[in-house]
Amino acid sequence: VTVRDGKEVANGLGDLGFNSPLVQDGVLYYIGGAWNHVKPPRAYKLPATAADKPEKLWGGGETLVEERDYACPLLHDGLIYVINTQGNLSVLDAKTGTKIYEKKVDYLKSGKAGAQDIYSSPVLAGKYVLLTNEDGKTVVLEAGREYKEVARNTLESLRSTPIFVGNRMYVRTLYSLYCIGK
Repeated sequence: VTVRDGKEVANGLGDLGFNSPLVQDGVLYYIGGAWNHVKPPRAYKLPATAADKPEKLWGGGETLVEERDYACPLLHDGLIYVINTQGNLSVLDAKTGTKIYEKKVDYLKSGKAGAQDIYSSPVLAGKYVLLTNEDGKTVVLEAGREYKEVARNTLESLRSTPIFVGNRMYVRTLYSLYCIGK
């Protein structure tokens, strides 16, 4: 359904899973797994009207690490960043769906057994990707085809995704609203 006019442009493309699909430049990306089973990532070129069928661009190949993805994916410079609840970061090529790398981000893993503790979506800040867990721990990565961690920060418990306006970051924790910046 389009935001502009509420008209349906595609239907029946698959289970959504726990996170939202990503749409950019007329392409719909399903990255997370579906309820009770894991679906491989897939992408569709959306049609101009509901009378036309979506064109499958890629999908049906390898799955990501089997765990729920509550965080929505981030698309930047042709790469899709997705992190699951257990701190497994997967970076995919947006054109092909090929996995560029996968990394267990240990700093974000909670000490609680079986904890599902990443709800915040990856967010872009300039040339950096921020990954944040429920404990308020954030890993700052340089965006790109290799894992390059540049910083670690801790705030307080949160489940929201930070947003940026100008030179300021706003983040709502479980207890407060912060504005960090100049």
